[in-house]
Amino acid sequence: MVGDVVPDPSESESEPAARPGWRRRRALGLIAAAAIVTAAASVAYLDPPSTSLVGILTARLGTPTPPHYQPPGGPAPLEPTPTSTSTPRTGGLVRRGAIRVMVERFGGLNDQPPLSLIASVAVSDPAAVNHILMQLNDLPPFPGGTFCPMDDGSYFALIFTYVDGTKVSVKVEARGCGEVFVGDSAQPVAWTATSPNFVATLQGLFAPASGAGG
Repeated sequence: MVGDVVPDPSESESEPAARPGWRRRRALGLIAAAAIVTAAASVAYLDPPSTSLVGILTARLGTPTPPHYQPPGGPAPLEPTPTSTSTPRTGGLVRRGAIRVMVERFGGLNDQPPLSLIASVAVSDPAAVNHILMQLNDLPPFPGGTFCPMDDGSYFALIFTYVDGTKVSVKVEARGCGEVFVGDSAQPVAWTATSPNFVATLQGLFAPASGAGG
């Protein structure tokens, strides 16, 4: 019939044949792209890359921390932390049993000559020696960080002698805090500021006897 449109046989036959192949190729391309993305994500997650089971578990779970060793019978006791707290003195400053004590009195900086020996006395009476030792050993320990008033440098020097011939020297400041030093130590171990009776006992050794003189 004149005027009717006749379809092109090449288009009608080729289109149905071309569409299934195109769909298959498209599906395969999408699958390949998904596989590439998944592989790239796995490599980025497992940095550093590892394909072994141990590597994967380590990357996902982290390196396990080894347990602390515990000796048989329970955990080991902790070592005590040393402290700087000082312990009270219990044995006294000077051992007892002295048979004699020499007491020397030295002047201060204002005396002439300064710090010179003024007088000395030897005490050999057992009761008197024991009394001096008892008062000395009863002195309280010197407190750290204590500010002492200025003194003139005068002091008493005590030398205790024992039956075996050994001697112990003690220095007692006459003023200020009355710091007490034993032997050659430069650190005070006691003080007389709160125990003035001991200094009074030492000073009494040099007092003139009552009724003396003409």
